[in-house]
Amino acid sequence: MTMHTKGPWWYGPDEYSFLSFGINSDNGAIAEVYKTRSAYGGRSFSPELLSECEANARLISAAPELLEALREFVDNACFSCSLKERCKKEDDVCLPVENGKSALAKATGVSK
Repeated sequence: MTMHTKGPWWYGPDEYSFLSFGINSDNGAIAEVYKTRSAYGGRSFSPELLSECEANARLISAAPELLEALREFVDNACFSCSLKERCKKEDDVCLPVENGKSALAKATGVSK
């Protein structure tokens, strides 16, 4: 399986359009975030839509750090936090860890 582009990633306004944001890394462009007219019902562009685009770009650019933090949480939660006793019960699922495993599977394409 192919791994994602190594972080860190960052975002900034697209140099060719004031309506979009680019997500980049040391290895080049990762993605571009923008709203098309059809994405917002054909309405005229507004500052709120630009703010939403920027928020989405900010979230995407944090993906490598979020992925690593989630891996650390899943790997260590049952050994170092208050979830320890819950996680050891056979009839009870540690939901935060299971949710983390599901999110990791979705992000990496690897079954949990």
